[in-house]
Amino acid sequence: MQDLIHNLGIDWRLLLFQAINFLVLLAILHRFVFKPLFDILARRKKKIEEGLAFSQTMEHEKKEWEARKDGMLTEARKSASEKIAEAQKKALALEKEILDDAKAKAELLASSRARQAEEERRKIIDRSGRDILDIAFSMAKKALVHKMTPQEDKKFTESFVKRS
Repeated sequence: MQDLIHNLGIDWRLLLFQAINFLVLLAILHRFVFKPLFDILARRKKKIEEGLAFSQTMEHEKKEWEARKDGMLTEARKSASEKIAEAQKKALALEKEILDDAKAKAELLASSRARQAEEERRKIIDRSGRDILDIAFSMAKKALVHKMTPQEDKKFTESFVKRS
């Protein structure tokens, strides 16, 4: 084996020295490059995990708030619908009350007008009855005071009929 190493031109002292140099280089790289690099990567990994956890927490809270918001909106819509329905019922009741009141006033006014019209009719009938009686008395008085001939009687009756 020694011949093989000598034939290949490998110097075992040089090889040993290069191996020691390589180990020293690995130790220096480990101490000053790899370890700080791994620490930075570990911190970054931790921050990413914390960010993901925070993101999941915020997503969960967002869903809770959206559920609360939806519940509040549903409750508000329900309350508004109930208030609208109640207001409509009150409006219908008020409308009925106003219509009933208006009908009652209209009926009262109509009956009052009918009474007034009936009173006016009676007054007119009474007045015309008195006028007729007055005319009849007047005719009778003239007929009794003055004796009329049949021609005068006919003339008087015709003139009376024309006046009436």
